[in-house]
Amino acid sequence: MRESTKDVLYMLLDLLDSLVRSSNESLIKVNKDELKNVKSEIFEMIHPEYSSTDNKSLNKKNLIGSLPFVMMDKKKFPSNESIIRLAEKSLHFSLPNWEKKSREEIIGRVIADIALKDEHKLKVFYDAWNKFISSEEEQQKGAKQDFVKTWLDFFNNYRHGKYNG
Repeated sequence: MRESTKDVLYMLLDLLDSLVRSSNESLIKVNKDELKNVKSEIFEMIHPEYSSTDNKSLNKKNLIGSLPFVMMDKKKFPSNESIIRLAEKSLHFSLPNWEKKSREEIIGRVIADIALKDEHKLKVFYDAWNKFISSEEEQQKGAKQDFVKTWLDFFNNYRHGKYNG
């Protein structure tokens, strides 16, 4: 498959994620299970070598597909340091000499580390991230204050069983 076709399919995956986040039940109804299947099929088209029905693998693929889109948002991540805070505190990644790297290099390194990380160790992050991103209340909090701080507070509550959503 041509790289330009892959790029368009990745954009489509990002648009599908945006559609879900901005959908209003009265205007657009999104069947999240069907959407997950569609995203899986698109990803398998891009990378047939990773074709699998394994949910854990799908979780990692979804993170790799959607996380860079969010991290590129300068309103949510105004500095490289904010990306590093997320990587260190919720993914336990160490990125030495990040001060000398561009935003794109840092994001690429985070994504590469996710690709190499044991899927089992990503489960809590993945589950919490999906709940956080789909929660309008949390998104509003994140828009009013530091997005990463809002995420880290949410993540800590989630992994300690204090999330009520």
